[in-house]
Amino acid sequence: MSEKLLKLLRRVQLIVWDWNGTVVADSRAHLAATNSFIRLLGGREVSLTELQAEFGLPVREFYLGRGCDPGRLITEVGHWYEAYERLSSNIALRRGVRIILCVQRRRRRQNWILSNNTVGSIERQLDRLQVSHFFRELSANCGQLDVVVAATKLDRLRELLAQYSRYQPHQVVIIGDSLEEIEIAQALGATSIAVGGGVCSIERLKAAEPDILLGSLEPIARVLATM
Repeated sequence: MSEKLLKLLRRVQLIVWDWNGTVVADSRAHLAATNSFIRLLGGREVSLTELQAEFGLPVREFYLGRGCDPGRLITEVGHWYEAYERLSSNIALRRGVRIILCVQRRRRRQNWILSNNTVGSIERQLDRLQVSHFFRELSANCGQLDVVVAATKLDRLRELLAQYSRYQPHQVVIIGDSLEEIEIAQALGATSIAVGGGVCSIERLKAAEPDILLGSLEPIARVLATM
């Protein structure tokens, strides 16, 4: 695996990062906010294992599967964000992230964020964690309803890459903790690195056939530290 990572990282010019569960270690906050929202909508709460086995896009299907009131999913969506903001106020970067970002910057390689979270939420955490200067682009949702009704991450990344035409698919790596990032990489011809420990189980990630599957980001940090 180290040799495969080394070969990949030598050619990469751009890393596109998912935010929640990938850059930041917020799975517990995500779980608590989700259960708070489920309780509000009269559904059945989930354990972390259940969340990792069931959660995905579209989010509406997940909540309906937990028995939530469909009529309140959109009207009450602000509750999830309010709960998450409160519960994630002190989240940390995942191990290895800062090293990867530092090496990328030293090598003059770009980092972008591609997220279903809101721009405001991510910007607050970027400032608090003092890592905003590492990221050239932030593509996220403008409002709380956008995860339901706005353009997908795939569409947004396509638009961004069109503005940076120098990046060829084989030079782009997409890192994430969900099936969505794997699917985006496959659609664009980019390389996917799936990372466990977020809101998707290792088993589900493996079944989606990412190019590389890791339990953490530390192997990437170790390889980059030698370059």
